[in-house]
Amino acid sequence: MLKRKVKCQQGVCNESVNFRYNSSNEDNFSQATMFLNTLTAQQKKNLELNIAENLKGAAPFLQVNGTTT
Repeated sequence: MLKRKVKCQQGVCNESVNFRYNSSNEDNFSQATMFLNTLTAQQKKNLELNIAENLKGAAPFLQVNGTTT
């Protein structure tokens, strides 16, 4: 996606072009899986609680009620 941005400062305007990085061809899960596999059971529980605590303010339609297995 091409996005043009114009910055004006003290009456002088400069146009810059920003390109959006396309990550659709990348594996976005392997690194997270390898990290998770290095954690102990207690560290996994701490990570789970940390994520849940940070996501509790998310919009209700994004929240899932229930327990993890």
